[in-house]
Parts: sequence; C-alpha cells; structure tokens
Amino acid sequence: MILAMLIGKKMTAETVFTALKAAEEKLSSLENFSQDLLEDTLRRLADDLGIKTGQLFNPLRVATTAREAAPPLFETMAVLGKERCLKRIKAALAKLAGN
Repeated sequence: MILAMLIGKKMTAETVFTALKAAEEKLSSLENFSQDLLEDTLRRLADDLGIKTGQLFNPLRVATTAREAAPPLFETMAVLGKERCLKRIKAALAKLAGN
C-alpha cells in the first residue's frame, strides 16, 4: 500500500490517521458487519468527525483494498469481513504513524 494513496486531496497524514483510527474503533464495536450497517455507521462517523464522506471512505478503501478504485466500499468490506478489514486498517495506521 502506497502511503500517498492513503492521503487524499485536502487531507494530511494526521487527519487521515484520526479518521481511520475513529473508523477502526467504530468497526471494532460492531457485531454485525453487514453492508447496510457499515454504510450507516461510517456515514454517521464522517458527520461526527466533521469531514466529508469521501475524506473517510477513500482512505478506508485504500486501507482495505490497497486500491483507489474498487468495487463498492461497503459491499467489499462486508465480503472481506470484520477481522480482515480491521487488520488492514491497523496496517494503514501503522504506515501513517511511520512504523
């Protein structure tokens, strides 16, 4: 995963880290990893963080798929499953932190 892909336009490493960390925490608490619940949860999170959905969804897409363009995000995350998504988000957070 290329670090530059994680950091979108008008974003910084710090803002992406904060968004992904918040997403990791929210996703960790979900018992059901369905497409609808993922979308609802992550849209609310973007609102709570005061960022546009794309500023959260694009780094999540890169973190979970290692691509900037992929099939629909929530479907992809539901298919990958909670454990795999969280593992990949944690790896992206480590990259952003410089580890």
